[in-house]
Amino acid sequence: MKKLALNCGITLTVLMITIVIMVILSSTIIINVGSAITDTRKTTFASDLKVVEDAVSVYYIQNGKFPSDEGVMSEKEILTLSGSSNINYLREEFVLNGDDNENLDMGSFYKIDLSKLDIENSSKGLGEGNDVYVASSNSLKVYYLAGISADNTKYFSLVRLTNLNRIEDSVSPNNDENVEVKTVSGVTVKKQIRTWTNDAKILIQSNIASDESMYLSIAGGDKKRIETALGYNTLSFGSLEDIKNRKANLKADILSSDIEYFNGLPQSDKYISIIKEKSGETVSNVKIDLSNYENNPPIISNILSREIDDVNIIEFNVEDSISGINNVYYEYLECYNDKMEKKSYFIDVYDYDFSYMRTRAKKTNISDNGVYQIKVPKNVTKIQITAVDNAGNFVSVKSDVTNDIYATVLGKNISNKNVSLKLAILSNKEVESVKTYISTNGVDFEDEKNIELLNEDDKIIGNVLYSNVLVIKEDIYVKIVVKSSDMSEYIRIVNLKDIESIEDIS
Repeated sequence: MKKLALNCGITLTVLMITIVIMVILSSTIIINVGSAITDTRKTTFASDLKVVEDAVSVYYIQNGKFPSDEGVMSEKEILTLSGSSNINYLREEFVLNGDDNENLDMGSFYKIDLSKLDIENSSKGLGEGNDVYVASSNSLKVYYLAGISADNTKYFSLVRLTNLNRIEDSVSPNNDENVEVKTVSGVTVKKQIRTWTNDAKILIQSNIASDESMYLSIAGGDKKRIETALGYNTLSFGSLEDIKNRKANLKADILSSDIEYFNGLPQSDKYISIIKEKSGETVSNVKIDLSNYENNPPIISNILSREIDDVNIIEFNVEDSISGINNVYYEYLECYNDKMEKKSYFIDVYDYDFSYMRTRAKKTNISDNGVYQIKVPKNVTKIQITAVDNAGNFVSVKSDVTNDIYATVLGKNISNKNVSLKLAILSNKEVESVKTYISTNGVDFEDEKNIELLNEDDKIIGNVLYSNVLVIKEDIYVKIVVKSSDMSEYIRIVNLKDIESIEDIS
């Protein structure tokens, strides 16, 4: 009786197929594990950033300053600190967040001291090299300068770590108390609730099938096809300008003429529609009210300056007929130095960006009638004024400060109760006379002196001597009164503490 032979061997073909299957399976596992590790790193980093960013915002609101003991840093300094390999990626994120300055030397970033935020056990941002968090005074966004590498790119802030751009940060399912939500036939639109805005913060969510498409219509006009993917879509934008300039993740062919048309509409007629079609038939039409949207900057006009007592008064008009004025700021741009030469008020700074003006410049009180007055020292020769409306639009103008006459003390010599002074005067008018008075309290001036004048270069020079002055006090004040040929008077009070001492006054 023959027995069946048992074949215990494996053919070469079967062996090769088995090996191929094992390679495919192991590759899939490696890819999935690698992807999971990358996603975990990004999620952890995003969580850390969110904690720091929220803490910085709370600290700033409560204290009116950033949690930092160091001075403001410029964008150039921040980019350099981040390292040469990071510069391009980091600046791209500055652009996405609106934190990129035209003038890279302007200060708008602060290093964050985590100890001031009560953030314990942090593994990042401890302050060595580029291992530091910085906050932008423009947007309050936080950046980690060392960044993390993932997906063949670098991440420094939350803007790239989410699939949405910065517009969606405040329009999320977790923030619905500040969000208006509309859902029509499978299309959900969320819009941040604000009285006025130039950044509408609109979020659109919808599932798109193969026979469906979406469109955007401006105030009932032509439909603009929106780029969508099959499946669930989350789209966002802050303004039509963002869509046109490809700064939103909602992609549609918005033209300049579309924006001009929208901007020219009365506020009550400003709206857009998000339309969803299935096989060419409309299945959803969501109307978004944008009557609170404005992108026209305020107007600053009629800037005049006049002299009064020891200051110059700058008077100007500011108007915004739509959303109204929120704040008006000003800062000094140029002034006379000790040699009566014009120079920048801050060394080599000839223009202030909006971030500086909003966070560090001087602020005026809001005027009910649109007329503003500010007082500036008489040595100031140029100022910058920035007006911001309630929608967040702003305008900046520079203006020379008119000084028909400017007088100062070039030098002093104080010894043995004698006070010797050297005066200098610049004048566009003919000077009739110059008188000086002295005071130890800045209020009660006495001992009138008539000054004999000499022309020297383009200045009028005069010397004066006061004897038996009680100089036991730290401050001595001199009032200079210049009378011109038209009988107008120029008055300036100078604290001699601020004047350089010179040995020979002659």
